[in-house]
Amino acid sequence: MSPGVAPSVPVVQLGEERSEEVAGVIARAFQNDPLCVHACPEPTERALWLRYGFRMGMWMGFRFGQVLGPAGRLDGVVVMVAPDAGSLTEDDMADLGYRRGRELVGAALWDRSRTAVLAQLAAAEAVLDRAVPEPHWYLDAIAVEPERQGRGIGSALLDAVHDRIAVAGVPIVLLTYQPKNLALYQRHGYGIVCEGMAPGSGPRWWGMRRDPRS
Repeated sequence: MSPGVAPSVPVVQLGEERSEEVAGVIARAFQNDPLCVHACPEPTERALWLRYGFRMGMWMGFRFGQVLGPAGRLDGVVVMVAPDAGSLTEDDMADLGYRRGRELVGAALWDRSRTAVLAQLAAAEAVLDRAVPEPHWYLDAIAVEPERQGRGIGSALLDAVHDRIAVAGVPIVLLTYQPKNLALYQRHGYGIVCEGMAPGSGPRWWGMRRDPRS
């Protein structure tokens, strides 16, 4: 554990009223993620798009799983979705203001970036689903503010996730396009179950699994 944050840092479940804060942390943390760079190469455009583009996953966590963060200042967040998750309906998306993001970002940038991300994720998720066909939790996103990375916040968030789902007795899986995160996940009991290159010269991805009590 790096100095700055103790392993026992309190982690709490976040409510929907903090959705704007959560979205901001995710956007800043994923600014240089290889998948996001591939989908939206220009940095200024990418920062704008990310502020709204990943909110569907966030709301899946709020509605069908849990969204966690450190107590106090929100230096990081983790979004996880339960095995029996439903789907967000068209009415849900309207109520949550998801499509307003297209207006704020601009239709051309929104459509281009969203289409690129969905194409990449669909291919990788299909392989991961075949590798882990049984019911499982899905770690949709873990994000730490860039200036606070390397201080143990990610580890504290992962520990909190594992504590909360221990009683479920099912695996948890994730996809990552960020090679520097592999060692963190492996230290926390995740193993690589599949990997590949995204279509259209996209970045490499890894599918990972952690079994209960790993």
